[in-house]
Amino acid sequence: MLRYLVLVWDAASYEQTEIARLIRRRTQLLSSNWQDVFNAEGVMVLLFAQEQIHPKVALIGDAGVVLGSVFLRNHDPLDSAISPRAHFGPSEALDIIASSGRKLVHDHWGQYLAVLHAQGDGTTHVIRDQAGYLVSEQSTAMFTCSSL
Repeated sequence: MLRYLVLVWDAASYEQTEIARLIRRRTQLLSSNWQDVFNAEGVMVLLFAQEQIHPKVALIGDAGVVLGSVFLRNHDPLDSAISPRAHFGPSEALDIIASSGRKLVHDHWGQYLAVLHAQGDGTTHVIRDQAGYLVSEQSTAMFTCSSL
């Protein structure tokens, strides 16, 4: 099971920023296994991992992270080759961000949660895999997700 915490807040609000930092600090005090896997202005992703580098984390440049299992989609119905695990290079990361995540959904499949953050306008997109395998709970200031 993959356990993670995604916080999204208004970065212009000092109070919300401090609350996010407090949640992060308290969460990491509960267990040193809570690791930062993505941190940008107004968004933070923590992952509960037993290992230093968790195999189910794919960074999308400095613009986001994909948690879970994500594979390249084969658009050829006659090709039965096994889909390779996705890796996101700089140009793919830019394309995914520019499309607000639509390119990720169109070109990939799996059980994942993607957190994408556009540096320019500060927009954050949280995208769950199309099949909805991840159970998630949502509140006003944060998303909490578990069980993959």
